[in-house]
This record gives sequence, structure tokens and C-alpha cells, in this order.
Amino acid sequence: MRRHLGKLLVAGLCMIIGAASTGAQAWLVKPALDQVMVEGNSFLMWVLPLAFLGVILLKGVTSYVRTILLQKTSLKVMETIQNHMFERLIVADLAFIDRRATGTLVSRFLYDVQQMRTALSTVAISLVNDSLTTLALVAVMFDANWRMAVAAFIVFPVSILFIVKVGRRLRGLFRTTQVETGELTGFLDDAFKGIRQVKAYGMERYESRRAKDQFDLLYRLRYKVAKIQARSVPVLEILGGVVFAGILGYGGYQVQQQQATVGSFMAFFAAMLMAYQPMRRMLATNVALQRGL
Repeated sequence: MRRHLGKLLVAGLCMIIGAASTGAQAWLVKPALDQVMVEGNSFLMWVLPLAFLGVILLKGVTSYVRTILLQKTSLKVMETIQNHMFERLIVADLAFIDRRATGTLVSRFLYDVQQMRTALSTVAISLVNDSLTTLALVAVMFDANWRMAVAAFIVFPVSILFIVKVGRRLRGLFRTTQVETGELTGFLDDAFKGIRQVKAYGMERYESRRAKDQFDLLYRLRYKVAKIQARSVPVLEILGGVVFAGILGYGGYQVQQQQATVGSFMAFFAAMLMAYQPMRRMLATNVALQRGL
């Protein structure tokens, strides 16, 4: 990754600008309601739509540049790793090569390196970018209403701990899955290369049973992963629903008691809704990260 430091720094700058743009979108809600809708400020009535449009355009441009740079970097890193692996293997001791099935080695070059590449690009694009975006939106939430922000933050640590716990469970399953994928690739390679011998000795049923066992093992591993992921999404939905319900009640009470303006409440609520999406994406990102690790 050190070879691509320049591209990574530019991508990082684009992430910071994009995160600030997202925060600005939520922040603009407050003057739009309080000063334009309530006070009737005619100057801001024209300025705010242009500002909002400018923020959207800035966010779009930085998103494109960031994605292109990070995808190019991850693809180049994948190519470099494949070259290094091949250079090591081609000069390796024959005993080392003989101990490993050809299909298993091929699986390392194709399947495993692809998982690393996905982890690199996904983590850089999603995890870092979503973390920065969440921080920007949290700043807007505290600026709009610090009491409601503190109340909302009670659930955030619970969500993070839950995501970390899910990640630990998944990493062990992914490790086993990748080992078994290599075994399956090796088995298929041997079976197809030795198809004449299989037919000559009438071993078709035996080989079919071996294949069925391999396919069944991978099915069970992947199904476990699917179940863990399926359980995770509703849990985060419920935690988010509890926060939204509580904030609606508490925020409505503050507006009625004139402890907060409608604009500040809506700016807070918009920022919280926008922050919820990157929090959800972090779960999917964590899955890709654990698979790559």
C-alpha cells in the first residue's frame, strides 16, 4: 500500500470533503425552516437552494474521484500480491509443491486474493468514509441539540459492540470456508485430470459421493454465515427504532416547551436519519473485512 500513498492521500481528502458535505446537507435544514419558513428571510430563500445544490455537486465529484482512486489502488495491490506469490512458488522446493494440490494453489491466486481485494476496497471506501460521515453528522446533531444527541448516543456503543461480536464469529467461519474452498478446487482438479482412471475402475459413484460431501460442507458453512448476517440486520433495525421513537417523543416535548426550535429539531432528526445508514453499512463492511482478514 505504501507505493500508492499519493493516491490514498487524495482519496482521503475526498472522503473528508464528502463527509463534510453530508453534514452540511443536514445542517442547512435548520436555517431553511427557522429563517426562511418561520421568519420569512427572502435573501436566504434564494441562497439556501443554491448552497444545497453546490453541496450535492461537491459530494458527487469527490465520491467519483475517491472511488476511482481506491479501486485502482486495490486492483494494483491485488496484481502485486499475485506476482509475488507466483515468483515465490516458481522457485519453491518441489517437496513444497508436491504437498499441495494444484487446485488449492490456484484457489489462493484467484479466490483468496479476490477476497483481500474486496476487503481493501470495501474497507477504504465504506468503513473509513462512513466513519467520517457519521462523525460529521454527529457534529451537526450536537450543534442542533446536545441533550438529544447525548440521549441518542446511549444506543451507539451497543451497536458497535454488537458489530464487533458478529465480526469475531464470522472470521472463524470464513477461515474454514476458504480452506474448504481450496480443498474443493483441488478435488475437482484431481477428479477432472484423472477422469480416465475413474471410468476405467468404475469409481464414478465413489467420486460423486466425495463431491457431494465437499459441496455439503461448503453449503453448511455458507448457510451459517447467512444466518448470522440475517439475524444481525433486524437487531440493528430494532436498536435504531428505539432511538428514533425516543427522540421523536423527547424532541416533540422540547419544541412544545419552547426549549428547541422546529428547525433545530428537524436538523437533528435529519442528521440522525442520515447517520443511521452508514451505521448499517458498517455491518456489511465488517463482513467483507473479516473475510479478507
